[in-house]
Amino acid sequence: MIPVFGEPRGPAFEYEHPSIRNIAMHPLLRDPWEDKKVYVGDSMLPQGGEGLFAKRDIEKREVVALYNGIKFKSSTYASEHMPRSDYRIRLNGDLDMDIPKGYHLTSQYSATLAHKANHSFVPNCEWSLFEHPRFGLIRALTAQKPLARGQEVLVNYMMTLAKSPDWYRCVWIQHMRVVKKGDDKAIQRYIDRQYELQGYRIPLPESEELNVPEPHGVDMSEVPAEYLRDEYQTDEAAVQFARKMAGIVDEVKEKTPDAEDRFEEITEVD
Repeated sequence: MIPVFGEPRGPAFEYEHPSIRNIAMHPLLRDPWEDKKVYVGDSMLPQGGEGLFAKRDIEKREVVALYNGIKFKSSTYASEHMPRSDYRIRLNGDLDMDIPKGYHLTSQYSATLAHKANHSFVPNCEWSLFEHPRFGLIRALTAQKPLARGQEVLVNYMMTLAKSPDWYRCVWIQHMRVVKKGDDKAIQRYIDRQYELQGYRIPLPESEELNVPEPHGVDMSEVPAEYLRDEYQTDEAAVQFARKMAGIVDEVKEKTPDAEDRFEEITEVD
């Protein structure tokens, strides 16, 4: 039997070489696999803005959505000079990912949609790693439990409470009071315990009234252009940056003459 192939149809996909300067070569070309699973709509959470929803029933442990972004080494000059973003996420021990300013909007970027999932301390999804043919190693959302069609996709953002924005700590306090049934003393005991474990004290927000600001991506125009060059993204550059941040100074050794230099060449004998 000889297989017969028809003419290829539909959009062409290729590896898009994501980097610190490129989130995608085709930012509006939807991932066809993810497109069958989720869509963006108005969140059901208070001040949730846009949210992510299941297009069909999803089983437990099934990958729900994909999280792509610009990629950069965690310990580099560029990383240190990046302004705050609501979308920065750790990829692995060496790399972080982020969504550039404006690309959180589906009108500018919709190749992947996991960045549209809202936060919850009672999530139905969790973070996972995913090797993607277009974007390489990225993050994904995996269902912790079965999701029904039309159900909102929620994930714990896993922020460090002591360094998180006010709205995140407000949601945490509400979670402690409503879900954990904790009073002020229980919350304070948790804060004291975390301080003993991590050395960071969780600051309580001035008001428990929720006020979620409009999210924004990283403004790459604020990063010095020289730090975006390829030579600043190498493993060697990351090691040098880490040594500098740790206060390690390379010792400069005096040049020791080679054995051949210690003897003058005898060209004639008296």
